[in-house]
Amino acid sequence: MSSQYTRRVVDSFLDDFQPHLRALALQGPKAVGKTATASQRARTVYDLSDDQVREIVAADPGVLTTRSGPVLIDEWQRLPAVWDTVKRAVDAGRPPGHFILAGSSAPQGAQVHSGVGRIVPRRMRPLSLAERGIQEPSVSLADLLDGGSDLTGTTEVVLRDYVREITASGLPHLRTLPAPVREVELDAYLDNIVTKALGTRLLHLDEARLLRGESGSTRLSPVKGATKSILGRLFENLVTSSVRTYADAARAGVFHLRTAKGDREIDLIIQRPDGKVLAIEVKLATTVDADDARHLRWLRDRLGDDLVEAVVVTTGSHTYRRSDGIGVVPAALLGP
Repeated sequence: MSSQYTRRVVDSFLDDFQPHLRALALQGPKAVGKTATASQRARTVYDLSDDQVREIVAADPGVLTTRSGPVLIDEWQRLPAVWDTVKRAVDAGRPPGHFILAGSSAPQGAQVHSGVGRIVPRRMRPLSLAERGIQEPSVSLADLLDGGSDLTGTTEVVLRDYVREITASGLPHLRTLPAPVREVELDAYLDNIVTKALGTRLLHLDEARLLRGESGSTRLSPVKGATKSILGRLFENLVTSSVRTYADAARAGVFHLRTAKGDREIDLIIQRPDGKVLAIEVKLATTVDADDARHLRWLRDRLGDDLVEAVVVTTGSHTYRRSDGIGVVPAALLGP
C-alpha cells in the first residue's frame, strides 16, 4: 500500500477476503474514500468518471477481463452495464480476486443484476472516530462482543473536540481544509446528495453555535417526542456511525431498541451471529448516573447471559465499570 495511505477499518476485511472473492463491490456515499481504499489493491484501474475511459469500456467491455487483475472499475454506476459484464465474467470462470467495483448504488431506472452469488458488497462509511486519529482506542468493540474487554484507559478528548469532529464531517479529503472552505465544500456536496453525516450543514450550525446550544435553521423537522438536544442527537449520530463501522468489521448487526409502549429505549444493540448482544447507550455528558443506565439494567435482567456487555458511551475522560456492572467508555476510546 502507498505510504501516504492511512488504513481504514475495512482494510482488515479486505486483507482476508478480497483475494478469495470472485468480485467485490465497495459501496457507500460519495467521498468516503472508496477509490483510495480500492486503489491500494488494484493492478489495473478503469475510472469510468473519465469520458474517454467510459467510451472505451462501453465499446469493448471485454477489456475488463483481459487486463491483469485485480481490476478496479471505479465509478461503475456511470456505466451500469459493466455490473452485468462482471457477473458474466465471473460465471465464465475469472479467477478469484480479479474484480473490484467502487461506487454508489446504480442510477435510478438502471436495470442491473443483483450480483447475488457473484459480486460481494462491502459498505464503506465516513471515517469513524478511531480512523480520525484523535485518540488511540483502548476498548475494542470486538472484545466487548466477546465479553472479554478490559474497561481501562483515559483520554484528554473533551466536548469541544467532539463538536469539532461533528462539524468536520467524516469525509477524508475535507477534514484538513480551513473551516470556511470546508463549509463551502459541504454545501456544494449537499447540492447533489443529502446524508445524515452532514446534518450540521443542513441546520447551518458550526462549532461555536453548537457549543452555545443553538438549534440552527428549521429546514429539518424536529423529531416528535425527542428529549435530546440537537448537539446530543448529532453526538449520537457520530458514535452510531463509528459503531456501525466497528460492527461491520466484527460481522455483527446494529439495531435500535424501543418497546411498543415507548417506555424503554436503548440507542444501539449490536448482535453477534449467534444472537448474543452488546447494548450501548450514548450520553452527551462526562458522568453517568443510575438513571442513565436504567434501560441497560432492564435489558440485562431480561436477557441474562445473552447480554454479553452493556456500556454507556460518553464525552468523559475515564473508562470504568460502575457498581451496578454497567461499563462507561469515552467515545474517543472505543474502537474496532
